[in-house]
Amino acid sequence: MILYPFSGRVFCFMQFTHSPLQLTHLYNLSVAVPLIFVRNFKKTVMYNAKKIFLFIVLINLSGLLKAQDMILDTKTNRFLINQKSDKPRLDVIVQSFTDYEKNVISKEAVMDTTTKPTFDKVSETEYNVTASRMGEKLTFVVRDFEKLEKGYNISFSYKESVGPSSKSMSQIAHYSLLGEKCAVTQNIPFGNKKVKIKISDSTQRTIYTLNVTFTYPKPQLMYVDITNGYGNKSWEDTAQIRKIVSRVNQVPTVYSHNNAVPDRIVTNYGNLFFRFKKAYYDSEVNEAALFCKIDNKFWTKTQLEMYPVFDVESLGEKAWWYILPSGEHEVTAGYIPGGNLETYKFVMNKTWDKVAIHYLTYAAHLFMMLFYMYPWILLIITGLILFANRGKRLKKAREATRRTKLELQAIQAQLNPHFMFNAMGSIQGLINKNEIEKANIYLTDFSKLLRNSLNNSDKEMIPLSEELRTLDSYVRLEKLRFNFRYKFFIDEDIETSHVEIPSLLIQPLIENAIKHGISGLGEIGLLDVSFIKNENDLVVEVRDNGKGFDVSQESSGQGIRLTRERIKLLNKSKNKIEMKIESGNGTVARLILKHAF
Repeated sequence: MILYPFSGRVFCFMQFTHSPLQLTHLYNLSVAVPLIFVRNFKKTVMYNAKKIFLFIVLINLSGLLKAQDMILDTKTNRFLINQKSDKPRLDVIVQSFTDYEKNVISKEAVMDTTTKPTFDKVSETEYNVTASRMGEKLTFVVRDFEKLEKGYNISFSYKESVGPSSKSMSQIAHYSLLGEKCAVTQNIPFGNKKVKIKISDSTQRTIYTLNVTFTYPKPQLMYVDITNGYGNKSWEDTAQIRKIVSRVNQVPTVYSHNNAVPDRIVTNYGNLFFRFKKAYYDSEVNEAALFCKIDNKFWTKTQLEMYPVFDVESLGEKAWWYILPSGEHEVTAGYIPGGNLETYKFVMNKTWDKVAIHYLTYAAHLFMMLFYMYPWILLIITGLILFANRGKRLKKAREATRRTKLELQAIQAQLNPHFMFNAMGSIQGLINKNEIEKANIYLTDFSKLLRNSLNNSDKEMIPLSEELRTLDSYVRLEKLRFNFRYKFFIDEDIETSHVEIPSLLIQPLIENAIKHGISGLGEIGLLDVSFIKNENDLVVEVRDNGKGFDVSQESSGQGIRLTRERIKLLNKSKNKIEMKIESGNGTVARLILKHAF
């Protein structure tokens, strides 16, 4: 049992086990929080009030979501089998992909947007279901569960899973679809191909059976590398990888796809790393493991990771040959053995290994001779280098300190207590109106916004895909308050996971457009955010149809002022960013990120 204090209420989570079925039942208890707890906790809260406040909000919002029965939207959810009967029976609720999932997430993670779940009837009490495990989300439910006799069991038969076991239990007790309340069963762990679900009575007589067959798409290589991503700002940052691979590749390095996987690689380097994209299933990005082999000799399973990876040396050690011979080799990977497989061929040229070792040995020998015969030369050279770099290091340290301070101020301007209390007040209004579905949606968006903003607060550059998720959550919450219209446009030539932009740079422009442009227009208000590729530049435009303002006057808004200061600071390094604001019939704020591609 876990108790969380929040506004005079305690959420109690109890797990009751019925072998072989495990179901989670949630109860909401109203109790008073002792005043002595509040007094003792006060000093700790005042020590670091903001961090503790955000932590408590996230925990209790999560608890509130779990304590509610979920009412599903009929536009995006449907019964798969939908057998016409008044008896207890199993069925599958299919949740369709959103436009955001299909247009944005599909570019950064592996998912199956084409395969639709199907079923065929074996008998009145048995059905076969075929679906993609990384396709539309499937929830296995019991319909008319109130009519089941006491002592019934629901059993699941499947092999050991590849996915994380912590995802195996549903967080929602019941779903309501088309006015019908259904009991939610256990989630199916990732990595299983065949699953049998049965309802049995107290005498072990089978009442209903579902035979489920899952398919899996091919994993997608994200990059081929010799350093396992060493020195990258993130796993999705492939710029440094491309530079390194081009140096060790003995043939011209050509990339035909928007990743860091060369069409052909011939190398004398002793090892290669193969890292794959994230996996998207159950409506979120999750960890996964891969089954891989080299030259069709054996299968082995990688570690459970968000970005699965394996390397030639590790595979070679398990196959009892540490160094691959010269010639062409092929690696193969799949989410399950024998499923849809990703293959990649490369050439090892071992002749060049001996040449490299020879030159390294020769260079080391010369260095040792110089050190022993003329040590004063090395001391002078080392001193000059350290003296020349000292001033540069001090300057970089001062700029880094100032940049960190500005970013912290930008976070405070974005996530100020006034905004958070307004958003929570709007969400509480929905709950009081019994609009539970909307409340659940916006509670989730609010939690994502807080989590994403805190995760990216210490990063100078982040992938555009992560910034889009934060902006989408923020605009959805503001729409809840002001009821305006909005749309995001992303140029189809932009690979959002391969483009990096400064974190928290666009949000103040959107906040300014909403606050000063369309907050009072209601449904007439329109916010238009566009990401356009102009040759090698990324152009970001934030438009609104408000009344506009005099651009000749300096803006007094803290968010715009901080944005201008951050751009000046960023332009002193390798970044080149321009910001222009035009106002007339509405306002357009335009950011131009030079050489973003």
